[in-house]
Amino acid sequence: MQILHFPNTFDLANFLKQQTYAGQFFDHASLKTHFAAHETAKTRFYHLSQAEADYLYASANQALEMIFATLAEVIEDEATLKNMGITHPKLIELIRASWRYQQPCFYGAFDIAFDGQAAKIYEYNGNTPVMLFESCILQDALFNHYQPGLQAHLGPCQQYNEIWPQLLQSMRAQLRGRRVGFACDPALEDYLTYELLAGVAQEALVPPYGQFVDFSSIDEVGYRSDSREFFIQDPQARVDTLFLLKPWEELVDTSYFSKLDPQRHWLIEPAYKLLSANKALLAYVYQKFGHRTDLFPKTSLDVADFQGQAYVAKPWFGRMSNNIRFYNAQGEQILASEGAYANQPCVYQAYHPMPKNAQGEHFQMRVWTLADQQGDLTAAGLAIRECEHELLSLAGERFVAHAVA
Repeated sequence: MQILHFPNTFDLANFLKQQTYAGQFFDHASLKTHFAAHETAKTRFYHLSQAEADYLYASANQALEMIFATLAEVIEDEATLKNMGITHPKLIELIRASWRYQQPCFYGAFDIAFDGQAAKIYEYNGNTPVMLFESCILQDALFNHYQPGLQAHLGPCQQYNEIWPQLLQSMRAQLRGRRVGFACDPALEDYLTYELLAGVAQEALVPPYGQFVDFSSIDEVGYRSDSREFFIQDPQARVDTLFLLKPWEELVDTSYFSKLDPQRHWLIEPAYKLLSANKALLAYVYQKFGHRTDLFPKTSLDVADFQGQAYVAKPWFGRMSNNIRFYNAQGEQILASEGAYANQPCVYQAYHPMPKNAQGEHFQMRVWTLADQQGDLTAAGLAIRECEHELLSLAGERFVAHAVA
């Protein structure tokens, strides 16, 4: 793996203005800060060999099989669900029903440490992953803009980015005949993700494939008691499938949670994806497969398993690298992030250092897993994040494009 540098000739501000509706709701200073890596004199690309990129995809696909094999076992085990913090009867009912009916899921993402030799999977973002816009739209724009320079250095090259076409084909296959709406919170990173998904749906869901109904704030989702249907903004804008970028554990507190009927209503991602997003599941994955693979660092629900060993504590339902704590082999906390999950139980993971590039910056791979036309998740996109510290944060991380040759 190497890093290529090019003079920054990419007009990011104009690109964002053209490509995002978010400009209506956020000033472009906020958007530009979100993509800070491209506000410098140089634009960088990570160059991966074909073998390295294929290895990352294969690792993600292998790990995905292990995660869902474990999920299939724990989903019917009341004690295990309780150990994972899932006790609400209605939520358990929805998790099991969505799994039994095989309600469609569309996306997820692995965070992977990869130094060019071996991959180590930190976690799977199976419910509300972000950075989809950068991985799909911004990656494609940068790759095409700098392609002459990339080819001059690398010869024929490509990007690992099948995100849009795979989502489009999957939506057409899995949402045929459905009335589909989108709703999200106004946080920028969530908004950009759902803006992209809604854009794919607008292209995919035309007759006879389905119907795209609307895209709005999550506060504008309503429920009609007479027809037992959800709607967006207008009571006539009824939907039977709703994309919500809101964690399932938070949906429990919404007014319409009790009205959800798994036989009538599809929520994307489906309730069973909460288990794959729960970091506690990784302890059961390691227990089941740890002796057969080196893909996962040692992971446990018991901190006593890490005596004399450096480890990391992660809240079960944490997002955006919030409330993660690093400990040295003496059990002393050496690094921590703030956030809203400080009171949650944690899963414990053996410390595995995040790789550094030649400039001394940490970097992490993100491999997107997207549903194919049969509904099976498979690796279909690659993104790279850089940061100054091993603790990623929205303020401190930078998206960097890639090329494969």
